[in-house]
Amino acid sequence: MALSWMQAFFHKHKSWLILGVILVVAAFVRLYHIETKMRFIWDEGRDMLAIRKIITQRDLTLFGPYNEMGVEKDFFGVFHYYLMLPALWLADYNPVGPAIFTAMLGVISVALVYLLVSMWDKRQLALWTAAIYALSPLVIKHVIWPWNPNTMPFFTLLYFIFLSKFHQRPARLWSGLAGLTLGLLFQLHYFSIALLVPWLMLAWKKKSSVLNWALFIGAFLVANLNFILFDLTHEWFYFKILKDSFVGGSSQQLLQFSLPHLLTTPFIFTNDTFAKLLTLPAIFTWPVTLSFMVFGYKRIQHFLVSQRLTLGTMVVGSWLGLLVIISFFPTLVNDYYGNYLWFGLLMIMTKGFIKFKNSFRCHSIFLIVGVLFCTRLFTEIDLGRQPTWQENMPLVRQLAEVAAQDAQSETKTFNIASLADSDTRATRYRYFLEVAGAKPLGVDDYSRTEVLYVISPHSAVASQQNPAWEISTFIDQEWQLLDSVNGISVFKVVRN
Repeated sequence: MALSWMQAFFHKHKSWLILGVILVVAAFVRLYHIETKMRFIWDEGRDMLAIRKIITQRDLTLFGPYNEMGVEKDFFGVFHYYLMLPALWLADYNPVGPAIFTAMLGVISVALVYLLVSMWDKRQLALWTAAIYALSPLVIKHVIWPWNPNTMPFFTLLYFIFLSKFHQRPARLWSGLAGLTLGLLFQLHYFSIALLVPWLMLAWKKKSSVLNWALFIGAFLVANLNFILFDLTHEWFYFKILKDSFVGGSSQQLLQFSLPHLLTTPFIFTNDTFAKLLTLPAIFTWPVTLSFMVFGYKRIQHFLVSQRLTLGTMVVGSWLGLLVIISFFPTLVNDYYGNYLWFGLLMIMTKGFIKFKNSFRCHSIFLIVGVLFCTRLFTEIDLGRQPTWQENMPLVRQLAEVAAQDAQSETKTFNIASLADSDTRATRYRYFLEVAGAKPLGVDDYSRTEVLYVISPHSAVASQQNPAWEISTFIDQEWQLLDSVNGISVFKVVRN
Protein backbone atom coordinates (compact mmCIF):
# COMPACT_ATOMS: atom_id res chain seq x y z
CA MET A 1 0.00 0.00 0.00
CA ALA A 2 2.70 2.47 1.07
CA LEU A 3 4.94 1.41 -1.82
CA SER A 4 2.22 1.89 -4.40
CA TRP A 5 1.38 5.29 -2.89
CA MET A 6 5.04 6.34 -3.14
CA GLN A 7 5.22 5.13 -6.74
CA ALA A 8 2.08 7.06 -7.63
CA PHE A 9 3.39 10.18 -5.86
CA PHE A 10 6.73 9.96 -7.67
CA HIS A 11 5.05 9.43 -11.03
CA LYS A 12 2.75 12.41 -10.47
CA HIS A 13 5.47 14.76 -9.21
CA LYS A 14 8.47 13.27 -11.01
CA SER A 15 9.58 16.48 -12.71
CA TRP A 16 9.44 18.53 -9.51
CA LEU A 17 11.28 15.87 -7.51
CA ILE A 18 14.05 15.65 -10.11
CA LEU A 19 14.25 19.45 -10.19
CA GLY A 20 14.52 19.43 -6.40
CA VAL A 21 17.53 17.10 -6.59
CA ILE A 22 19.10 19.30 -9.27
CA LEU A 23 18.64 22.39 -7.09
CA VAL A 24 20.17 20.69 -4.04
CA VAL A 25 23.21 19.69 -6.10
CA ALA A 26 23.38 23.19 -7.62
CA ALA A 27 23.38 24.76 -4.15
CA PHE A 28 26.05 22.35 -2.90
CA VAL A 29 28.53 22.96 -5.74
CA ARG A 30 28.06 26.73 -5.49
CA LEU A 31 28.25 27.10 -1.71
CA TYR A 32 30.89 24.47 -0.87
CA HIS A 33 33.83 26.30 0.78
CA ILE A 34 32.68 29.49 -0.92
CA GLU A 35 34.72 31.68 1.43
CA THR A 36 37.98 30.24 0.08
CA LYS A 37 36.79 29.81 -3.53
CA MET A 38 35.16 33.22 -4.12
CA ARG A 39 37.27 35.71 -6.02
CA PHE A 40 38.34 38.73 -3.98
CA ILE A 41 40.74 41.03 -5.82
CA TRP A 42 40.84 44.74 -6.69
CA ASP A 43 37.32 44.90 -8.17
CA GLU A 44 35.69 43.24 -5.18
CA GLY A 45 37.72 45.24 -2.66
CA ARG A 46 36.70 48.47 -4.38
CA ASP A 47 33.04 47.44 -4.46
CA MET A 48 32.94 46.36 -0.81
CA LEU A 49 34.56 49.65 0.23
CA ALA A 50 31.92 51.59 -1.71
CA ILE A 51 29.01 49.54 -0.35
CA ARG A 52 30.28 49.81 3.23
CA LYS A 53 30.58 53.57 2.78
CA ILE A 54 26.93 53.73 1.70
CA ILE A 55 25.94 51.90 4.89
CA THR A 56 28.22 53.54 7.46
CA GLN A 57 28.27 57.09 6.08
CA ARG A 58 24.76 57.15 4.55
CA ASP A 59 26.48 58.09 1.28
CA LEU A 60 23.70 57.32 -1.23
CA THR A 61 25.91 57.52 -4.29
CA LEU A 62 24.83 57.48 -7.94
CA PHE A 63 28.33 56.45 -9.08
CA GLY A 64 28.83 52.74 -9.72
CA PRO A 65 31.88 50.54 -10.41
CA TYR A 66 34.44 52.30 -12.57
CA ASN A 67 37.67 51.02 -14.08
CA GLU A 68 40.45 53.00 -15.70
CA MET A 69 42.96 50.68 -17.37
CA GLY A 70 45.57 52.82 -19.09
CA VAL A 71 43.66 54.81 -21.69
CA GLU A 72 40.58 52.56 -21.52
CA LYS A 73 37.71 53.48 -19.23
CA ASP A 74 34.92 51.13 -18.20
CA PHE A 75 31.84 52.03 -16.19
CA PHE A 76 28.81 50.23 -14.79
CA GLY A 77 25.65 51.23 -12.95
CA VAL A 78 25.30 51.64 -9.20
CA PHE A 79 22.53 49.01 -9.05
CA HIS A 80 25.12 46.34 -8.17
CA TYR A 81 26.06 48.23 -4.99
CA TYR A 82 22.50 48.50 -3.71
CA LEU A 83 21.74 44.92 -4.71
CA MET A 84 24.63 43.63 -2.57
CA LEU A 85 24.15 46.10 0.29
CA PRO A 86 21.67 44.09 2.43
CA ALA A 87 23.82 40.95 2.20
CA LEU A 88 26.99 42.80 3.26
CA TRP A 89 25.17 44.45 6.17
CA LEU A 90 23.60 41.18 7.36
CA ALA A 91 27.02 39.48 7.18
CA ASP A 92 28.53 42.18 9.43
CA TYR A 93 30.66 43.48 6.53
CA ASN A 94 32.06 40.05 5.67
CA PRO A 95 32.21 39.84 1.82
CA VAL A 96 31.14 36.21 2.04
CA GLY A 97 27.59 37.51 2.61
CA PRO A 98 27.29 39.06 -0.87
CA ALA A 99 29.06 35.98 -2.29
CA ILE A 100 26.44 33.66 -0.78
CA PHE A 101 23.68 35.97 -2.01
CA THR A 102 25.11 35.90 -5.54
CA ALA A 103 25.47 32.11 -5.40
CA MET A 104 21.88 31.72 -4.24
CA LEU A 105 20.70 33.85 -7.15
CA GLY A 106 22.66 31.35 -9.25
CA VAL A 107 20.72 28.48 -7.67
CA ILE A 108 17.41 30.26 -8.27
CA SER A 109 18.55 30.78 -11.86
CA VAL A 110 18.66 27.00 -12.30
CA ALA A 111 15.00 26.86 -11.26
CA LEU A 112 14.20 29.75 -13.60
CA VAL A 113 15.87 27.88 -16.47
CA TYR A 114 13.46 25.01 -15.86
CA LEU A 115 10.49 27.36 -15.57
CA LEU A 116 11.35 29.32 -18.72
CA VAL A 117 12.12 26.32 -20.94
CA SER A 118 9.00 24.47 -19.78
CA MET A 119 6.93 27.51 -20.82
CA TRP A 120 8.01 26.90 -24.41
CA ASP A 121 8.87 23.20 -24.62
CA LYS A 122 8.62 19.81 -22.93
CA ARG A 123 9.69 19.23 -19.33
CA GLN A 124 12.29 16.71 -20.48
CA LEU A 125 14.23 19.47 -22.25
CA ALA A 126 13.74 21.81 -19.29
CA LEU A 127 15.16 19.25 -16.81
CA TRP A 128 18.18 18.32 -18.92
CA THR A 129 18.99 21.97 -19.60
CA ALA A 130 18.66 22.82 -15.90
CA ALA A 131 20.88 19.87 -14.94
CA ILE A 132 23.68 20.79 -17.35
CA TYR A 133 23.40 24.46 -16.39
CA ALA A 134 23.57 23.53 -12.70
CA LEU A 135 26.77 21.51 -13.19
CA SER A 136 28.73 23.46 -15.80
CA PRO A 137 32.00 24.56 -14.13
CA LEU A 138 32.03 27.79 -16.17
CA VAL A 139 28.55 28.74 -14.95
CA ILE A 140 29.49 27.91 -11.35
CA LYS A 141 32.73 29.87 -11.58
CA HIS A 142 30.82 33.05 -12.44
CA VAL A 143 28.20 32.93 -9.69
CA ILE A 144 30.28 32.42 -6.55
CA TRP A 145 31.57 35.92 -5.96
CA PRO A 146 29.89 39.35 -5.82
CA TRP A 147 30.72 40.98 -9.17
CA ASN A 148 28.31 43.00 -11.29
CA PRO A 149 28.20 40.62 -14.34
CA ASN A 150 27.63 37.58 -12.12
CA THR A 151 23.99 38.39 -11.35
CA MET A 152 23.14 39.00 -15.01
CA PRO A 153 21.92 35.43 -15.71
CA PHE A 154 19.29 35.75 -12.96
CA PHE A 155 17.87 39.00 -14.34
CA THR A 156 18.14 37.77 -17.94
CA LEU A 157 15.99 34.76 -17.11
CA LEU A 158 13.43 37.07 -15.49
CA TYR A 159 13.56 39.23 -18.62
CA PHE A 160 12.86 36.24 -20.89
CA ILE A 161 10.04 35.10 -18.60
CA PHE A 162 8.43 38.55 -18.87
CA LEU A 163 8.85 38.45 -22.66
CA SER A 164 7.29 34.98 -22.69
CA LYS A 165 4.33 36.27 -20.70
CA PHE A 166 4.02 39.17 -23.14
CA HIS A 167 4.10 36.67 -26.02
CA GLN A 168 1.23 34.74 -24.42
CA ARG A 169 -0.79 37.85 -23.63
CA PRO A 170 0.49 41.30 -24.68
CA ALA A 171 -0.30 43.14 -21.45
CA ARG A 172 1.20 46.45 -20.35
CA LEU A 173 2.45 44.84 -17.13
CA TRP A 174 4.83 42.54 -19.01
CA SER A 175 6.19 45.21 -21.36
CA GLY A 176 6.90 47.46 -18.38
CA LEU A 177 8.58 44.71 -16.36
CA ALA A 178 10.63 43.66 -19.40
CA GLY A 179 11.85 47.24 -19.91
CA LEU A 180 12.68 47.64 -16.22
CA THR A 181 14.62 44.35 -16.13
CA LEU A 182 16.57 45.22 -19.28
CA GLY A 183 17.40 48.57 -17.68
CA LEU A 184 18.78 46.84 -14.59
CA LEU A 185 20.75 44.48 -16.82
CA PHE A 186 22.24 47.47 -18.65
CA GLN A 187 23.42 48.78 -15.28
CA LEU A 188 25.13 45.47 -14.55
CA HIS A 189 26.88 45.45 -17.95
CA TYR A 190 26.28 47.46 -21.10
CA PHE A 191 26.82 44.39 -23.32
CA SER A 192 23.37 43.26 -22.17
CA ILE A 193 21.95 45.73 -24.70
CA ALA A 194 22.00 42.73 -27.09
CA LEU A 195 18.88 41.59 -25.23
CA LEU A 196 16.99 44.38 -26.96
CA VAL A 197 16.82 42.10 -30.03
CA PRO A 198 14.17 39.66 -28.68
CA TRP A 199 11.97 42.59 -27.61
CA LEU A 200 12.21 44.01 -31.15
CA MET A 201 11.28 40.58 -32.54
CA LEU A 202 8.35 40.30 -30.18
CA ALA A 203 7.16 43.86 -30.75
CA TRP A 204 7.26 43.33 -34.52
CA LYS A 205 5.38 40.05 -34.32
CA LYS A 206 2.73 41.36 -31.94
CA LYS A 207 2.42 44.76 -33.66
CA SER A 208 2.90 46.30 -30.22
CA SER A 209 0.99 49.46 -29.42
CA VAL A 210 2.60 52.82 -28.78
CA LEU A 211 1.68 52.42 -25.11
CA ASN A 212 3.61 49.14 -24.79
CA TRP A 213 6.62 50.77 -26.44
CA ALA A 214 6.32 53.77 -24.14
CA LEU A 215 6.14 51.55 -21.05
CA PHE A 216 9.13 49.49 -22.18
CA ILE A 217 11.30 52.52 -22.94
CA GLY A 218 10.08 54.46 -19.93
CA ALA A 219 10.81 51.60 -17.53
CA PHE A 220 14.26 51.17 -19.09
CA LEU A 221 15.02 54.86 -18.55
CA VAL A 222 13.71 54.79 -14.97
CA ALA A 223 16.08 51.90 -14.20
CA ASN A 224 18.96 54.02 -15.54
CA LEU A 225 17.93 57.30 -13.96
CA ASN A 226 21.16 57.32 -11.94
CA PHE A 227 23.23 57.67 -15.14
CA ILE A 228 21.10 60.60 -16.27
CA LEU A 229 21.17 62.38 -12.90
CA PHE A 230 24.91 61.80 -12.45
CA ASP A 231 25.68 63.20 -15.91
CA LEU A 232 23.50 66.26 -15.33
CA THR A 233 25.42 67.06 -12.16
CA HIS A 234 28.93 65.96 -13.23
CA GLU A 235 29.60 67.57 -16.62
CA TRP A 236 28.30 64.63 -18.71
CA PHE A 237 30.87 62.20 -17.29
CA TYR A 238 29.34 59.00 -18.70
CA PHE A 239 28.35 60.59 -22.02
CA LYS A 240 31.94 61.69 -22.65
CA ILE A 241 33.20 58.13 -22.08
CA LEU A 242 30.61 56.78 -24.52
CA LYS A 243 31.53 59.46 -27.06
CA ASP A 244 35.23 58.61 -26.83
CA SER A 245 34.50 54.88 -27.04
CA PHE A 246 32.26 55.06 -30.12
CA VAL A 247 33.23 58.22 -32.01
CA GLY A 248 36.85 58.42 -30.96
CA GLY A 249 38.90 61.55 -30.81
CA SER A 250 41.21 59.94 -28.26
CA SER A 251 43.11 56.74 -27.60
CA GLN A 252 40.04 55.56 -25.68
CA GLN A 253 38.20 54.65 -28.92
CA LEU A 254 37.19 51.00 -28.67
CA LEU A 255 34.82 50.79 -31.64
CA GLN A 256 36.91 49.55 -34.55
CA PHE A 257 36.28 47.90 -37.91
CA SER A 258 38.48 44.93 -38.76
CA LEU A 259 37.22 42.65 -41.55
CA PRO A 260 39.26 39.58 -40.44
CA HIS A 261 38.05 40.04 -36.87
CA LEU A 262 34.47 40.52 -38.07
CA LEU A 263 34.60 37.28 -40.08
CA THR A 264 36.31 35.05 -37.52
CA THR A 265 35.02 36.27 -34.16
CA PRO A 266 31.46 34.85 -34.32
CA PHE A 267 32.60 31.26 -34.79
CA ILE A 268 35.66 31.44 -32.51
CA PHE A 269 33.82 33.14 -29.63
CA THR A 270 30.82 30.79 -29.88
CA ASN A 271 33.01 27.69 -30.11
CA ASP A 272 35.17 28.78 -27.16
CA THR A 273 32.00 29.36 -25.14
CA PHE A 274 30.67 25.86 -25.87
CA ALA A 275 34.08 24.34 -25.12
CA LYS A 276 34.28 26.04 -21.72
CA LEU A 277 30.65 25.35 -20.84
CA LEU A 278 31.11 21.65 -21.58
CA THR A 279 34.77 21.46 -20.39
CA LEU A 280 35.88 19.97 -23.71
CA PRO A 281 38.79 20.81 -26.02
CA ALA A 282 37.70 23.43 -28.56
CA ILE A 283 38.27 21.07 -31.49
CA PHE A 284 35.66 18.67 -30.08
CA THR A 285 32.93 21.31 -29.95
CA TRP A 286 33.19 22.33 -33.60
CA PRO A 287 30.24 20.08 -34.59
CA VAL A 288 28.12 21.61 -31.81
CA THR A 289 29.05 25.15 -32.87
CA LEU A 290 28.42 24.49 -36.56
CA SER A 291 25.05 22.92 -35.73
CA PHE A 292 24.21 25.94 -33.58
CA MET A 293 25.12 28.30 -36.45
CA VAL A 294 22.93 26.35 -38.88
CA PHE A 295 20.08 26.25 -36.36
CA GLY A 296 20.41 29.99 -35.79
CA TYR A 297 20.35 30.77 -39.50
CA LYS A 298 17.23 28.66 -40.03
CA ARG A 299 15.46 30.16 -37.00
CA ILE A 300 16.11 33.74 -38.09
CA GLN A 301 15.14 32.96 -41.69
CA HIS A 302 11.94 31.26 -40.53
CA PHE A 303 11.09 34.21 -38.30
CA LEU A 304 11.58 36.73 -41.11
CA VAL A 305 9.34 34.69 -43.44
CA SER A 306 6.58 33.55 -41.08
CA GLN A 307 7.15 35.69 -37.96
CA ARG A 308 6.94 32.49 -35.90
CA LEU A 309 8.76 33.16 -32.65
CA THR A 310 10.25 30.59 -30.26
CA LEU A 311 12.52 30.82 -27.24
CA GLY A 312 15.33 29.45 -29.39
CA THR A 313 14.79 32.23 -31.93
CA MET A 314 14.97 34.89 -29.22
CA VAL A 315 18.16 33.36 -27.81
CA VAL A 316 19.73 33.22 -31.28
CA GLY A 317 18.72 36.84 -31.92
CA SER A 318 20.30 37.93 -28.63
CA TRP A 319 23.48 35.93 -29.31
CA LEU A 320 23.72 37.44 -32.78
CA GLY A 321 23.41 40.90 -31.24
CA LEU A 322 26.18 40.07 -28.77
CA LEU A 323 28.42 38.77 -31.57
CA VAL A 324 27.93 42.00 -33.52
CA ILE A 325 28.95 44.04 -30.46
CA ILE A 326 32.01 41.89 -29.78
CA SER A 327 33.01 41.92 -33.45
CA PHE A 328 33.16 45.71 -33.46
CA PHE A 329 35.02 45.88 -30.13
CA PRO A 330 38.08 43.66 -30.82
CA THR A 331 39.86 44.72 -27.62
CA LEU A 332 36.91 43.70 -25.43
CA VAL A 333 36.53 39.92 -25.48
CA ASN A 334 36.16 38.02 -22.21
CA ASP A 335 34.58 34.75 -21.09
CA TYR A 336 31.82 36.39 -19.09
CA TYR A 337 30.47 38.63 -21.87
CA GLY A 338 27.94 36.00 -22.89
CA ASN A 339 27.20 34.62 -19.43
CA TYR A 340 23.62 35.86 -19.50
CA LEU A 341 22.89 33.67 -22.56
CA TRP A 342 24.71 30.49 -21.57
CA PHE A 343 21.45 28.85 -20.56
CA GLY A 344 20.13 29.42 -24.09
CA LEU A 345 23.15 27.86 -25.77
CA LEU A 346 22.84 24.81 -23.54
CA MET A 347 19.11 24.60 -24.21
CA ILE A 348 19.56 24.68 -27.99
CA MET A 349 22.37 22.10 -27.83
CA THR A 350 20.33 19.80 -25.58
CA LYS A 351 17.28 20.13 -27.81
CA GLY A 352 19.40 19.01 -30.75
CA PHE A 353 20.56 15.90 -28.89
CA ILE A 354 16.99 15.08 -27.81
CA LYS A 355 15.82 15.43 -31.41
CA PHE A 356 18.63 13.10 -32.50
CA LYS A 357 17.61 10.63 -29.77
CA ASN A 358 13.98 10.68 -30.85
CA SER A 359 14.90 10.21 -34.51
CA PHE A 360 16.95 7.08 -33.82
CA ARG A 361 14.87 5.92 -30.83
CA CYS A 362 17.93 5.41 -28.66
CA HIS A 363 16.26 6.51 -25.42
CA SER A 364 18.23 4.26 -23.06
CA ILE A 365 21.57 5.16 -24.62
CA PHE A 366 20.71 8.87 -24.43
CA LEU A 367 19.81 8.54 -20.74
CA ILE A 368 23.05 6.70 -19.92
CA VAL A 369 25.21 9.12 -21.90
CA GLY A 370 23.40 12.09 -20.33
CA VAL A 371 23.94 10.83 -16.79
CA LEU A 372 27.60 10.04 -17.53
CA PHE A 373 28.12 13.50 -19.02
CA CYS A 374 26.55 15.20 -15.99
CA THR A 375 28.76 13.05 -13.74
CA ARG A 376 31.79 14.17 -15.74
CA LEU A 377 30.77 17.82 -15.34
CA PHE A 378 30.49 17.27 -11.58
CA THR A 379 34.03 15.87 -11.41
CA GLU A 380 35.36 18.77 -13.52
CA ILE A 381 34.12 21.23 -10.88
CA ASP A 382 37.08 20.03 -8.78
CA LEU A 383 35.61 20.86 -5.38
CA GLY A 384 38.82 19.88 -3.60
CA ARG A 385 41.13 22.24 -5.48
CA GLN A 386 43.32 24.69 -3.62
CA PRO A 387 42.40 28.38 -3.85
CA THR A 388 44.31 30.59 -6.27
CA TRP A 389 45.88 33.97 -5.43
CA GLN A 390 42.65 35.64 -6.58
CA GLU A 391 40.67 33.71 -3.99
CA ASN A 392 41.37 32.60 -0.39
CA MET A 393 39.67 35.59 1.20
CA PRO A 394 40.30 34.33 4.78
CA LEU A 395 44.06 34.62 4.13
CA VAL A 396 43.61 38.18 2.87
CA ARG A 397 41.64 39.02 6.02
CA GLN A 398 44.26 37.44 8.30
CA LEU A 399 47.10 39.40 6.71
CA ALA A 400 45.13 42.64 6.84
CA GLU A 401 44.30 42.07 10.51
CA VAL A 402 48.02 41.74 11.32
CA ALA A 403 48.56 45.22 9.88
CA ALA A 404 45.35 46.57 11.45
CA GLN A 405 46.28 45.38 14.94
CA ASP A 406 49.60 47.22 14.76
CA ALA A 407 48.12 50.30 13.06
CA GLN A 408 45.54 50.83 15.80
CA SER A 409 48.34 51.68 18.23
CA GLU A 410 50.21 53.78 15.65
CA THR A 411 50.13 57.58 16.00
CA LYS A 412 51.72 58.31 12.62
CA THR A 413 49.94 58.34 9.27
CA PHE A 414 50.02 54.92 7.63
CA ASN A 415 49.30 53.24 4.35
CA ILE A 416 49.46 49.74 2.88
CA ALA A 417 50.94 48.17 -0.26
CA SER A 418 50.93 44.65 -1.64
CA LEU A 419 53.60 42.78 -3.56
CA ALA A 420 51.61 39.54 -3.35
CA ASP A 421 49.52 40.35 -6.45
CA SER A 422 49.27 42.86 -9.29
CA ASP A 423 47.22 45.33 -7.21
CA THR A 424 50.15 47.00 -5.47
CA ARG A 425 47.76 49.51 -3.87
CA ALA A 426 46.38 46.60 -1.82
CA THR A 427 42.70 47.44 -2.33
CA ARG A 428 41.40 44.14 -0.98
CA TYR A 429 43.55 44.50 2.15
CA ARG A 430 42.38 48.10 2.59
CA TYR A 431 38.82 46.87 2.94
CA PHE A 432 39.62 44.68 5.94
CA LEU A 433 41.75 47.43 7.49
CA GLU A 434 38.75 49.76 7.42
CA VAL A 435 36.43 47.07 8.78
CA ALA A 436 38.89 46.61 11.66
CA GLY A 437 38.77 50.35 12.37
CA ALA A 438 42.20 51.22 10.97
CA LYS A 439 41.74 53.60 8.03
CA PRO A 440 44.86 54.03 5.88
CA LEU A 441 45.70 57.06 3.77
CA GLY A 442 44.43 57.10 0.19
CA VAL A 443 46.01 55.41 -2.82
CA ASP A 444 47.45 58.74 -3.98
CA ASP A 445 49.02 59.58 -0.62
CA TYR A 446 52.07 57.32 -0.48
CA SER A 447 54.43 60.31 -0.69
CA ARG A 448 53.18 61.66 2.66
CA THR A 449 52.89 58.26 4.33
CA GLU A 450 54.95 57.88 7.51
CA VAL A 451 54.36 54.17 8.15
CA LEU A 452 53.91 51.65 5.35
CA TYR A 453 52.66 48.09 5.79
CA VAL A 454 53.83 45.83 2.98
CA ILE A 455 52.23 42.46 2.15
CA SER A 456 54.82 40.33 0.36
CA PRO A 457 55.54 36.67 -0.45
CA HIS A 458 59.26 37.47 -0.45
CA SER A 459 61.93 38.35 2.10
CA ALA A 460 62.57 41.96 3.04
CA VAL A 461 65.68 42.10 0.85
CA ALA A 462 63.89 40.63 -2.16
CA SER A 463 60.86 42.87 -1.62
CA GLN A 464 63.06 45.96 -1.63
CA GLN A 465 64.09 45.11 -5.19
CA ASN A 466 60.49 45.39 -6.41
CA PRO A 467 59.99 48.42 -8.73
CA ALA A 468 56.49 49.21 -7.39
CA TRP A 469 56.23 52.98 -6.91
CA GLU A 470 54.19 52.54 -3.72
CA ILE A 471 57.30 51.33 -1.87
CA SER A 472 59.89 53.35 -3.81
CA THR A 473 60.49 55.90 -1.03
CA PHE A 474 60.69 53.19 1.65
CA ILE A 475 63.34 50.94 0.10
CA ASP A 476 66.20 52.38 2.17
CA GLN A 477 64.30 52.22 5.47
CA GLU A 478 64.37 49.41 8.01
CA TRP A 479 61.83 46.65 7.29
CA GLN A 480 60.33 45.01 10.38
CA LEU A 481 58.61 41.63 10.01
CA LEU A 482 55.34 41.69 11.97
CA ASP A 483 54.09 38.22 11.09
CA SER A 484 53.92 35.61 8.35
CA VAL A 485 50.82 33.62 7.35
CA ASN A 486 51.00 30.73 4.88
CA GLY A 487 54.27 32.02 3.45
CA ILE A 488 53.03 35.61 3.03
CA SER A 489 54.76 38.21 5.20
CA VAL A 490 53.55 41.50 6.66
CA PHE A 491 56.31 44.10 6.98
CA LYS A 492 56.20 47.42 8.79
CA VAL A 493 58.37 50.19 7.36
CA VAL A 494 58.74 53.49 9.25
CA ARG A 495 60.01 56.53 7.38
CA ASN A 496 62.85 58.24 9.23
